[in-house]
Amino acid sequence: MRDGATLPLHFEPRRLDLHIAKEALDQAFATLTDTLSDLDRDTLGKAASRMAVLVKAPKRIAAICADIAKHYRGTVEPNGFKGMVVTFDQECCLLYKEALDEHLGVDASTVVISVAGKDKEDARYQPYRRDRDTEAALLERFRDPQDPLKILIVTAKLLTGFDAPILQAQYLDKPLRDHTLLQAICRTNRPYGGTKTHGLIVDYLGVFDDVAKALMFDEAGFQRVVSNIAALKAQLPGAMQRCLAYFPGVDRGLGGPVVVERVVDDIDQIVRVVRFPGWQQTSAGEREVKKALRGALFKYKLHSDKELFDKAYGYIRQYY
Repeated sequence: MRDGATLPLHFEPRRLDLHIAKEALDQAFATLTDTLSDLDRDTLGKAASRMAVLVKAPKRIAAICADIAKHYRGTVEPNGFKGMVVTFDQECCLLYKEALDEHLGVDASTVVISVAGKDKEDARYQPYRRDRDTEAALLERFRDPQDPLKILIVTAKLLTGFDAPILQAQYLDKPLRDHTLLQAICRTNRPYGGTKTHGLIVDYLGVFDDVAKALMFDEAGFQRVVSNIAALKAQLPGAMQRCLAYFPGVDRGLGGPVVVERVVDDIDQIVRVVRFPGWQQTSAGEREVKKALRGALFKYKLHSDKELFDKAYGYIRQYY
């Protein structure tokens, strides 16, 4: 934060009447099932205790979305910033979208998810099946302060790696922990102009009721992170030279290093978009990454250099 690269995060718990209070629920369940057999009580408990049943209660969703709309319009929108709603699962994304539309209008929000598996056959998800270019254009709209798109509704996608400095408020209604939680909330801490002073996390699920458990990092862990920054800075020159070694035919004289750095940056950006966990073990994954690599090299007329391509691909396969 000292160098201005990130902003502090502010946390705001929202205690609605429909906030999920686990202890109260347990006590009420014990009272209501007092006359049941142990087997019946266990069977009922397994069905009733599913978090999805609780978070998807229509009255709860209606109340939360009304509060999100009120909070956004009163606190975030007047300063020119935008928001993100993090829901429990993909179905919740649809339910929250429908509820938010009643308060903010259809154009103010959209759902960003990965439609895969059985969801491909579900007509409800069809409006949100976007190819890579369409999704990229959508996210650029979100980054545009003049665009009416104000809020992204997500559950997993965009919680890591997504960079939109105009994003200030994250409305959190999904149980996240540790590194996943830390990466998700840091979507909001990018500086934007001179008016954004902090990122804002609005907690509806009680994720931060016990911060120590939610972010389970010990003091030694933090010290390792801080010390590693200095170590990584020291390793950067050597890492850069190893990257440049994959482009032996590129002029490194006047203007040459700039071109090399652009090639490396382009490859990095493209591969990060097309890759997915375990891509190296699938023919589709390898095909997409190779296609992206050829596109990056073609821009600099380097696509016909087979040795360069093989070396670059080998590096990507090992380190991405």
